Amino acid sequence: MREFNKAIRWVVALKCEAEPIIQYFKMDCYINTGPFSVFCDREKEHWLVLSGIGQINSASATTYLSEISDAPPWAGWINIGIAGYGGKKLKDLLLVDEVQQFSTGHTLYPGPVIGNNLRRYSLITVDKPSKNYKQGHLVDMEGYAFFEIASRLSSQQLTIILKIISDGPDEPLELIKPETVTESISRIINNLKTLVQELENICLGEAKRLAQPKAYKKCIQTWHFTSSQKTKCLELIRKWESIFPSKDLFSIISMENDAKSVLSKISKHTQKYEIDWINSD
Repeated sequence: MREFNKAIRWVVALKCEAEPIIQYFKMDCYINTGPFSVFCDREKEHWLVLSGIGQINSASATTYLSEISDAPPWAGWINIGIAGYGGKKLKDLLLVDEVQQFSTGHTLYPGPVIGNNLRRYSLITVDKPSKNYKQGHLVDMEGYAFFEIASRLSSQQLTIILKIISDGPDEPLELIKPETVTESISRIINNLKTLVQELENICLGEAKRLAQPKAYKKCIQTWHFTSSQKTKCLELIRKWESIFPSKDLFSIISMENDAKSVLSKISKHTQKYEIDWINSD
């Protein structure tokens, strides 16, 4: 069975936010001569870009990281950083499940598949620092643009926004020191590690789901399939491999004359089986 590498892509605005992540995942500087500084670990599984502040920077850095790291369509994307909040200051890691662009009112709805034990919040992304904190909402300057781009590069459910509250009505942003931000991220690194491990496993499962079986590629090279027949062929071959993981498909279809008879033969051998797709590998 084909092996896939883990693929996590981090988009972080500030170096003081990124330092604990860079250190924990043992990343080194990969490039700092382009528009953005990029870091990655030795295995090239974790990649991180420093985007700088603002939506334009975040969107550009996300696209740049995807290209530089050759991010696969099943990669997990994480944006983590500080945010303002109009309520009680919490020290926990917070998960965003709704993000609104303040200037347009457009709203996106992340559907993260991790972090069921985390508190979930709505995030408002603004164009410039704001002291108008809305009760019950987080405020930042990158989240919307990050999600809008990253969710096109991978699955929406694999695109994660995580926040740490830094400022609010009683603690202005201009008084927050970089070392305080670094300490805040360091404090939640163990929780972050658990979330990342969960995301890695889900991404690997998605990689296997998206991969085209070798038997499928051989089939469409051997016989002529229409577009609809290709879709059906891929579906049947995935079912075949789940039922008969060690059996050679071509031992039963090699003598067929055309695509229609190939599909009929595979269907005949698999139709009496029902697959538990949720628990199957």
